[in-house]
Amino acid sequence: MISQSTTGLQLSKTLIDNNEEIGVNVNVFDSTKKSRINGSVSIVSTRPLKYKQLILEVNNTSECKFELEKSMYVFPRIYAKGTVMESRQQFFFLRRVVEKVDYYCNDPKNSAVFNFNFGWPNRLPATWTGDHGNIKYLCKTILVCEDITHVHVQEIYFAPNRKLCLEKQLLCESRQDVTRKFTFGKNGRISVSFWIPISGIAVGQSLPAVCSINNESKLNFSGLVFVLTRIDVYRSDKPINVVKEVRTDVCRVARMVHILKGKFYFYAILKTDENVSPTNQFYKLDAIQVKYEVWVSVQGNFKKNMGYGHPNVDTPGMAVIIGSEPLINYNVDLVTKSVLKNIFYTPPLKNFPQQHVISEALTTVDEVIDEQTNINLLRQLEENEKAITEMIEDTSDDDEVLNFFS
Repeated sequence: MISQSTTGLQLSKTLIDNNEEIGVNVNVFDSTKKSRINGSVSIVSTRPLKYKQLILEVNNTSECKFELEKSMYVFPRIYAKGTVMESRQQFFFLRRVVEKVDYYCNDPKNSAVFNFNFGWPNRLPATWTGDHGNIKYLCKTILVCEDITHVHVQEIYFAPNRKLCLEKQLLCESRQDVTRKFTFGKNGRISVSFWIPISGIAVGQSLPAVCSINNESKLNFSGLVFVLTRIDVYRSDKPINVVKEVRTDVCRVARMVHILKGKFYFYAILKTDENVSPTNQFYKLDAIQVKYEVWVSVQGNFKKNMGYGHPNVDTPGMAVIIGSEPLINYNVDLVTKSVLKNIFYTPPLKNFPQQHVISEALTTVDEVIDEQTNINLLRQLEENEKAITEMIEDTSDDDEVLNFFS
């Protein structure tokens, strides 16, 4: 989506016989059409001019600059720590004739407005500024008059517009399984499985995540952290090719747990807000990339310097695409209710013994019992029947599992 540029005319001087000022402003309108861009060019001059032609050029530039974190040797020289690495890339250019008028039928005038509407490529990266680089769009207007040619350059803001509903390949689940063995002291192993139901969400949408932990070791784990991380990738080409990554946690959900032997399930919701920058993927853009991944960290409750090694068990990151429009709309509260219901699921009782079978089993004994013991057994029978009835009613709706992502 293109949002409107700066308002008001930007005056620039064009020298001919006398000093004159011509004001030019490019307004790009908001549009829901992904493949079109429309707007207007407003022109004001200090004296009447006779316009011949108006040409509009839009180009994109990405720039990055950072310092080396450590010395590197690339034949035939050594690049010391702190050497500046930089890159500048133009990956998009568009040139269109906005207006071409009949010079002999055109009357001189002080102001004019020219409208434009033409095609626009899909999935262009949005205007963006990071720690070590930026992506920006420049609009150049070339105004051809009877005696002068005026060139005006103005930066326009390009808002993100990535409709995930057109990328159905993201409608799939992702899963990572990690197993770590503790060979020191033959302490066993721990298995961590991390699962997300969908691979693409929109800005402001939440991502459900489930983590299952099977602890077969003698060690104790007391912390669990779900993380959604943004990764800014900068690639330099001068003086050498270097890649720098800047990781920023967008959302962290921490849990204080007590994981001993056995299998445990944990659920979390990773939230995003309107300030999150969508993923930028364009086949001609290499200098700057913004991507996201989700991962989970299981934190051990033992010292780092012992023979067990590092106390944390981290899963590899799973890529998540963030767009401007959702892949699918779902109610995260209903998803949470369904997931928790299945995590703490109790199987329904089927083919349970009939009442007379239970009564016969409780009343048929090898020893003679007194009256008070018989009363206690009958009371327990009534309580068991009541509990069985309630459990059957609670689990009667659990035969079908709701699928919120189909």
